[in-house]
Amino acid sequence: VSTQSTWGVVVVSNVLTQDESELTEEEIWSWLNRDYSVEKDDIKSYKFWPPLANVGILGSQAFLEPQACRNRQNPNFYRVMETLFEDRALLTAIERVGIMRPTVGVKVKMANGSEELRDYPQWKSLSEWLHMDMNPATGRATTFGFVPTGEKHGDSSEPEDFHVKPNHNGLTCLKTQGVLALVDCPEEVGGFHCVPGFHKVIEQWTEKYREQCLKANMGMDPTTVQIPKEDTITWSCVQRVPVRRGSLIVWNSKLPHGSFPNNSNKPRIVQYVRMLKASDPAVRPRLQPGATRIQNISRLSEVGLGPISPEDMPENFEYTELGRKLYGLDPW
Repeated sequence: VSTQSTWGVVVVSNVLTQDESELTEEEIWSWLNRDYSVEKDDIKSYKFWPPLANVGILGSQAFLEPQACRNRQNPNFYRVMETLFEDRALLTAIERVGIMRPTVGVKVKMANGSEELRDYPQWKSLSEWLHMDMNPATGRATTFGFVPTGEKHGDSSEPEDFHVKPNHNGLTCLKTQGVLALVDCPEEVGGFHCVPGFHKVIEQWTEKYREQCLKANMGMDPTTVQIPKEDTITWSCVQRVPVRRGSLIVWNSKLPHGSFPNNSNKPRIVQYVRMLKASDPAVRPRLQPGATRIQNISRLSEVGLGPISPEDMPENFEYTELGRKLYGLDPW
């Protein structure tokens, strides 16, 4: 709690076991093969890749595979979040997964059976991606992974609603985001970076860059504010966060954060996770009885942002007693 309060970011090791990490990784490769014809051991097939590769994310749709769903109700994950929020009544998000493809010295099988080492610079993600998922001009934080109670994810807000609407509580209520590392993520494979401690100066920053925030409010994602390149002070404070497999990174949504590219011959593989207080007026659980089944939704973007029917959860996934509360099916 002290580390989170001081720096706005914590790393907790061994949240997932090796088996849990490997099972989740296998699910991701199986999904890629099923939906995109990607073969894990055939680097040439990596050209068939989901959207958002430029930021290391595998599309916008919710990742609904059994082990990934178990990770969202993992008791180690829950204990970390319960400690940070100082509240036992929490909700878990249903989010995405991500892979940064290898880009340097990658082994490629040739038709004659030989192997060559090749570089794929076109697969590198953005090298300078730094943003906040909380707009300090409106007080709105991202609700991705949940169902918003107020404006839809892409709808703009009125700045004067700040501190008036209960769902505009990003500056007054703790909001967190997180990733689970499914493989070792040293610096060379790319990964997460952020500006530790920024949450303590966000109000002063907003005074200087208010127009930037208001412009973002009128854009495609009003809760995301990009840090301008001319803000050399903030950019100079960016810290990379290498982690081992099974580790959890949790950061305050007030922190500028992003990712840096993979410069290795191995993939970076993660699962995006987060929890919020069940009492947070900005969100409701992502699982909503009566929601339209995914198979009946024609627009992929709605699968990524909308409510999910409990009937769409994996057949061989079992809720724990804790999980039913975290997923919002049972009351706290």
